[in-house]
Amino acid sequence: MHGSLPPEPRPMPFALAPLLFAAALGPADARSDAQNAVAPVTFAAFNLSDQFGAAHAVGGTGSGVTVLLYGDREAAEASRDLGAALHVLFHPAAEGKTAKDAATAPVRPVPGAAAGAAAPPVNVVAAASAPGVPGPIRSVIAFQLRRAAPHTPVLLDWNAALAARFGLAAGKPNAVVISPAGVGYPIDVSDEKAADRVEAVVESLRRRMLAGPTRTAATPRR
Repeated sequence: MHGSLPPEPRPMPFALAPLLFAAALGPADARSDAQNAVAPVTFAAFNLSDQFGAAHAVGGTGSGVTVLLYGDREAAEASRDLGAALHVLFHPAAEGKTAKDAATAPVRPVPGAAAGAAAPPVNVVAAASAPGVPGPIRSVIAFQLRRAAPHTPVLLDWNAALAARFGLAAGKPNAVVISPAGVGYPIDVSDEKAADRVEAVVESLRRRMLAGPTRTAATPRR
């Protein structure tokens, strides 16, 4: 399951493909492969603001691959640790650097790519899911994040936009890899294989970029 992704022009709801795939396997294999199964989710691009008030587009077309980690308050620490590990995975020179310096580390080459081939960007982005928080408390949360992460934007999802599109496991990190065509690939990051699954999807998308123009998906999911 790690080697490739399904074609983007033929997406299905993200929960369906893993269930169909798992149904054809035995119980033990189904648990393992269902975790690794990845199906595309098409969605209309939308904006989320960070703790500094800057708007960031989620989805739409871009020049690289985005790894968006999100979760509720209880998942904050685990999400932060996973995000840091993933950033170093794709930007090895970031290891041991301050957050400010790590942000400028170069992305690693695509494994197996020809010498001198372009290395499509990989952006690891954090988001906090906090629906229902009243306005005055939102300001306090943003202020606290500005102090805790002065060099790293954290997207603030006040209206459960990410959960509505990709689902959300309470108390745990959640992840979606977004292709340059704006297609989302929800990834199971609930165990020690989380980084492996993210890496497999990211590199499959980057290899697809090097192979030719990325095809766009049809019928956005709203």
